[in-house]
Amino acid sequence: MKRRTMLGALGSAAVVGFTGCLSDDETASPDSPSPSKTNSPSPSKSDDLVVSGAGDYPHPIRIDNSLDHEVSLTITVAREGTQLYQESHTVTERSDVVVAGITKESLPEDSRPVSVTASDSSGNDTSVNVSVSDCLGNIVFYFEASETLESTYSIC
Repeated sequence: MKRRTMLGALGSAAVVGFTGCLSDDETASPDSPSPSKTNSPSPSKSDDLVVSGAGDYPHPIRIDNSLDHEVSLTITVAREGTQLYQESHTVTERSDVVVAGITKESLPEDSRPVSVTASDSSGNDTSVNVSVSDCLGNIVFYFEASETLESTYSIC
C-alpha cells in the first residue's frame, strides 16, 4: 500500500514540475511529450552547419559594437557558392554579442572553406574566408572609431 502512495506522489510531483516550467507563451498538449513555444520557430536540425542565436559554439560569429548607438547587420554564410545562412541581427551600443555559430568542428577537406559576410543598411560590407576546422575560433565583425565595419577571425 505504501508503494502505491509513493508512486502516486512521485507522479504528481513530476506533473507539477513539468507544468511549472511553462511560461505564458508555452503550451503543453496531451498529444505532445514536451512543451513547445507557440510563437517561435522550431529549432534548427542538429546537422545544420550554421545556427542562429547565442550559444556555446565551436566557432561563434560575434558582433562587437563599440559604438554609442545600436547597429543592425545582416550576416551571410556561404560555401561553394551556396548560401547556408542569412539573418539580420541588431546589437545594442557598447556590446559584444554572439549572434550565430558554425557548429561543426571539422568537415571533409574538400568542403571546409566558407565565406562569412556582414553588411549594414548603408550597403557597407566586409567578409572573411575561413576554413572550418578544429583550429578555427571566433569570427568577429566590429567597428573602427570612424564607424567603418571590419572583420577578423582567430585560429589556433
